[in-house]
Amino acid sequence: MHMEDNKNRQARLSVITINKNNAEGLGRTIKSVVNQTYKDFEYIIIDGASNDNSVALIKQHKEYIKIWVSEPDSGIYNAMNKGIKLATGEYCLFLNSGDYLYTDTVLENIFQEPANTDIIACSMISKQYNRYFLNCSPKTISLLTFTNGSLLHPASFIKRDLFEKVGIYDESHRIISDWIFFLEALIIHKCSYASKSDIISVFEAEGGISTLHGGSEVGAMQQIIRSKFPNISLDYYLELPVEYEYMHNIFNVLSKNRRGMLLIKPLLRLINRLAKGRNRNERLISVKRISGLRS
Repeated sequence: MHMEDNKNRQARLSVITINKNNAEGLGRTIKSVVNQTYKDFEYIIIDGASNDNSVALIKQHKEYIKIWVSEPDSGIYNAMNKGIKLATGEYCLFLNSGDYLYTDTVLENIFQEPANTDIIACSMISKQYNRYFLNCSPKTISLLTFTNGSLLHPASFIKRDLFEKVGIYDESHRIISDWIFFLEALIIHKCSYASKSDIISVFEAEGGISTLHGGSEVGAMQQIIRSKFPNISLDYYLELPVEYEYMHNIFNVLSKNRRGMLLIKPLLRLINRLAKGRNRNERLISVKRISGLRS
């Protein structure tokens, strides 16, 4: 482990980057972090014993990095948990190699006012096959949020002490442990939540370390929901292709009593017919609208 001696004070935010053999993407990530106008953060990089130019790149920027580690790990969540254990900031933001902060002022915009919410969820842009999509976090949270999606991990600020309350990431899963964490934090532990429209990051869905590998664990997600909430019939809307903000509100109201629960299934059947596969929280946007993107 390598730690810079001149950065011992506690910061407001810990930015944690996970990397393995992605020096090109890591360079974009580091540049976006060190160029931030907001300076009350610590930067932690966990490298998985890369054999490309990653370590040399980290050393070139070591004056901006509080702690960096380059050693073998057992997977992305093992590496992220290492970062959590080293972090001292009030909040954590995971910005993995290849992903980058949208502008130089995004952190300043979020932390210019006092914040005490457990999870602050914002927006991000995802890049897939040279097309850009604007992804927005849900304004309200219910169990329905997690039946077909999750919060946007590279655009969510998580209070570090939540990992002590809820637990760190489950390393037995390859790609859904952040989904499990958000589900348990917000639905089971009732942690506080705030949604902001600020675009925080650009998610590289083409080769970055954050890239998901298909829907290989969708079945596991459904089993987890059923096991944690055995008294709620989820069979129908676990298969819904979309989630709408008004669906969250309706579900919250109806789930408060038994009579309301009886209305959920037929109502969701109607909404599903109207939805026709469109996702309100994801919109295709043109490159012209996001001219601020880094190349």
